[in-house]
Amino acid sequence: MRKAVITCVDPFHKREKRFDRNLRPYADRVTKIRDFSLPALIRLRQAGAEFDLVYIDGCHERESVLMDSVLAWGMLNFGGMLIWDDYTDYKDDKANWERPTSAVDGFLVAYAQEFQEISRTKQLIVKKTADTPRCPVRGKIGSRRLRTLVQSIQGWL
Repeated sequence: MRKAVITCVDPFHKREKRFDRNLRPYADRVTKIRDFSLPALIRLRQAGAEFDLVYIDGCHERESVLMDSVLAWGMLNFGGMLIWDDYTDYKDDKANWERPTSAVDGFLVAYAQEFQEISRTKQLIVKKTADTPRCPVRGKIGSRRLRTLVQSIQGWL
């Protein structure tokens, strides 16, 4: 049986020591990327990374969740699982842009033919059922181009 490896992306503002302590026994199988998800995921895509499981739990703002989802999906292997945390666990006092739910729902519409829903509770879990062509991320996304992308995404939601 193959041993699992983990790639964790997090800016690690306060919890890095705890993370290191918890995963110390598996340090040879852990890649820790100290960064925000968007630049880290772009670099991982450019490097040809592939994953069998992706767990999205970080910034809960709609645009971040949607971009993380799209980039991660392109690296998820056929049969792999994508898990979104905090899918339904948000209070009514949060604005729509502060909730991940609308971004995840938009993603589900766009990729409707490519997954099977496994579970929908506080977390939403889907299994990738279509091996779609992987669109490479070319070059760097500058702040102006990123701003245009975010504005387009906001218009879709």
